[in-house]
Amino acid sequence: MMPPTFPSSTQTTVRAIPTENTEDAHVGEPAKQAVTSLPCGHTLNKDDEIHCLACHKLGLRDSKVIEKYTPNYDVLPALLQDKNNSKKGEFESFLKDLVKKDAMQSIHTYEKSQANYENLFKQLDPRLLSRIGIDSLVLGDLNLKKISDNQEEELLYQESKEPKGKEKVSDKESEELLEEINKVRQFGAEKLQQIHPSSSPLSPLAPQPFISTSSLPTPPTNLPTGPTYIQVLSPQSTITISMSSLYKEILQIHFPEENGDFTEQASILDKIYKIKPDCSVEEKVVHIFSKLFTLAAYLAPVELEKTPKKSRAFTLSNYSSYLLNINRLLLWRKLPGGAEYLNQPKIKALSLKEKGELLSQWIEVHAKTITRLDLNFSGLTLLPSEVGELSQLQELCIGGNQLTILPASIGLLSKLKKLVASNNHLIALPLAIGQLSQLQQLYLSHNQINTLPAAIGQLSQLQSLSLENNKLAVLPPELFQLSQLHQLSLDRNRLTVLPKEIGQLPRLRQLGLNDNYLTALPTEIDQLFELRELGLNNNHLASLPTAIGQLSNLEWLTLANNNLTAIPPAIGQLTGLQMVDLSRNQLTTLPTQLGQLSLLQELYLSHNQLTMIPPAIGQLTALRVLDLDHNQLNTLPIEVGQLSKLKNLKLSHNRLSIIPKAVGQLSKLQELYLSYNQLTAIPTTIGQLTELQTLGLNHNQLASIPTDIGELLLLKVLDLSDNELNALPAALAQLSQLQSLHLSNNQLTSIPKAIGQLPSLLHLDLRRNQLAILPAKLKLPALQTIDLSYNQLATIPASFSQFLQLQQLSFNSQSIITPPPQVPNLKNLILEGNPVHENFMK
Repeated sequence: MMPPTFPSSTQTTVRAIPTENTEDAHVGEPAKQAVTSLPCGHTLNKDDEIHCLACHKLGLRDSKVIEKYTPNYDVLPALLQDKNNSKKGEFESFLKDLVKKDAMQSIHTYEKSQANYENLFKQLDPRLLSRIGIDSLVLGDLNLKKISDNQEEELLYQESKEPKGKEKVSDKESEELLEEINKVRQFGAEKLQQIHPSSSPLSPLAPQPFISTSSLPTPPTNLPTGPTYIQVLSPQSTITISMSSLYKEILQIHFPEENGDFTEQASILDKIYKIKPDCSVEEKVVHIFSKLFTLAAYLAPVELEKTPKKSRAFTLSNYSSYLLNINRLLLWRKLPGGAEYLNQPKIKALSLKEKGELLSQWIEVHAKTITRLDLNFSGLTLLPSEVGELSQLQELCIGGNQLTILPASIGLLSKLKKLVASNNHLIALPLAIGQLSQLQQLYLSHNQINTLPAAIGQLSQLQSLSLENNKLAVLPPELFQLSQLHQLSLDRNRLTVLPKEIGQLPRLRQLGLNDNYLTALPTEIDQLFELRELGLNNNHLASLPTAIGQLSNLEWLTLANNNLTAIPPAIGQLTGLQMVDLSRNQLTTLPTQLGQLSLLQELYLSHNQLTMIPPAIGQLTALRVLDLDHNQLNTLPIEVGQLSKLKNLKLSHNRLSIIPKAVGQLSKLQELYLSYNQLTAIPTTIGQLTELQTLGLNHNQLASIPTDIGELLLLKVLDLSDNELNALPAALAQLSQLQSLHLSNNQLTSIPKAIGQLPSLLHLDLRRNQLAILPAKLKLPALQTIDLSYNQLATIPASFSQFLQLQQLSFNSQSIITPPPQVPNLKNLILEGNPVHENFMK
């Protein structure tokens, strides 16, 4: 719905002259022929003349409406150029400023008009303005100044005067004016309700009674045209609002829940305001903010004839023009990216989240300027063919959508260097993909691609190709023509054979083949002299070719979860290796050449069938992680003590009965796991591991712990559960950093008082022992959980009430008959299987 027009018995003609670009972007015809009728009442005839029906006057509102509906036209003051027209004078320069649309050129005019405005308001009838609703409906609560009683009386006195001669206005004309006012006011109520739907509904507006308007004065003619300031007409006062302030107010209307500072967004809006693209009418919505809030001009129309009949309508014209802006304001939600659009510092990089339907229109505007387009996770089901028009595009991101195909026009992106199409539903690539001669990075992971076109071999500049998580069973030979390829990821596909042409990629540095069905590697793999990383986890490899030893630059080799029974001695030639993962295979022995890997830092050998470790292991002096869990080791070579940089040693789930004293030489060791073995004793040298933080000794056959354990001053976790301990050394009290102590499933009958002095202890597990009594005083200030279930306790010491941090207390299956003491922060109290619990339940 548009604001009502204003009837007039006369016409004012203004000629519309086409600008440089006169063709409509969609139909290829001059824009002047595209519009013949304008909602404000203007008509566009064959002679390119725009006729204003708004009471003999050409207002700024009119020129802006013309601009909106005929964006390729500029309104020129043809009326003032008429030979028979003598009404030039003061309006001519003002209209020229209007044509130039330069706010700064008219600021001096604005400054001169301030005094005139103040006098003007003293003459306006406040009751008329209040009926229009400009004070509350539009402006809201702006703390306006009240007109003094004297001013109101003066206005009423002026109203009572009868106009003379030409100035006299009939009651019929006044009624027509007020009828239009009622229409405009109703229009404003509807639009404002749309802008702020959370507010209470606006009640229908009843027709207003007749009121004389004969005293309405002629407005000043020297008015501003620019958007820098807005002169708001109010029945009580004159208020000057900066554009930034108005932007902030508008943002607060749309985001009332934010309650934040919109200064940054307002500044961005100022930038958007200055954008003047040469686009069609439909595309105008993309830049709806452009010339949207020029309310200074809208609230200051130009009167071409100084007669009361024309003057009385100027307030109505102002108000309806403002409502026209409200109507446009409602379109802002349709902008690309919605609210995110306000946060774009540069229009050259634009995210169209959930606005894919606007992509085609947007491309038409930015085809020659955009260099990067991010459409990740935009909900796109189809990429429009217009994307091929982005001639300057270098990076296209369309990941995380529901695309099933790529348009052939994508091959027109001659400058494209990076294409991200991961996480879609693509089943194939267009042949035109081969035309992307500048493409360097192509990401197609997590799709459903089952074949690759031969044209992919034409991507002569391609350096990175990601195809993981697709359905590829065969690789075309053309793929191996990509001589510049540095990274090739084929993880999680259906490959059963790696073509021998793989050797034709001399610059390849990363090759990912994890999670496929490969049973062997071609010997040509030895030609990958630059290879740094080779991933072969989760395949069906039964052996490795000797040629693998030629990969002299290899640093990362993963072969976990295959069917390997042996490692070729040639592995010793890979002197640059830093990480090797051979876990979950069927290895029974390791080659002594393994000791030649002097740079090796991580060695994973868990879940194999190793019964021994070669003494050469001691030569791996750079080793930091050694994982030997889940094997069949009976002993450790003493050379293990030479691993001076070792930080993590995993030996759980083996058959070890003795730990060599040489373990004490691992001065950098931080984690030692020895659980699920057959250990009966711990060497005293364990006390030399001064940097140890975690010690796992659970599920062994230990009957005692050496007092040297008290030297582990950095120890945080100690697991001694499921052993045969019947006592604990008092030296445990020295473990001031200990946070977790696990002692369940032992034969403890008492707890040494020393345990009650661990200042950092958070978790204490004493389940399934033979405890009949607890120390009277336990000082565990940090304790959060304690489990004493399945013991022989009958009471809970009162000292438990001092555990200020205790949150969980478990006493399952005991003989406790009295309630526990009150613990301030206790959240969980478990007393199942106790007499006291049964009493509680009753």
